Amino acid sequence: MINDPHSLRDLVADTERKLVEYKAQLDDVVRRCQHTWGKTTYEPRQVKSHIIPGSEAGSDFLPEITVPAKTFKRWKRVCIKCELTQITEKTKPVGLPGFFVPLIPDFGD
Repeated sequence: MINDPHSLRDLVADTERKLVEYKAQLDDVVRRCQHTWGKTTYEPRQVKSHIIPGSEAGSDFLPEITVPAKTFKRWKRVCIKCELTQITEKTKPVGLPGFFVPLIPDFGD
């Protein structure tokens, strides 16, 4: 364990510099990757029911509001090569208009 503050500050600065360098390298690898996506998984996002407290009595009185629980449809996929993770709540239709058109996840590509 290092007890010298000067040495610790130098170590922290060096570690932060290396972290920035490694993040830049990772970003470059991910940017150049020709992604091969693994299986898309359905992972809904759930927001629990909660209460927004009201204000005190007065001229601008706001009552307490109960917000009901809600589930948002969400999908996730991970690149097999670089492990980039993409998450989306967007969907797009597939098929011919006028017929039953299922919705599939839209990752924007």
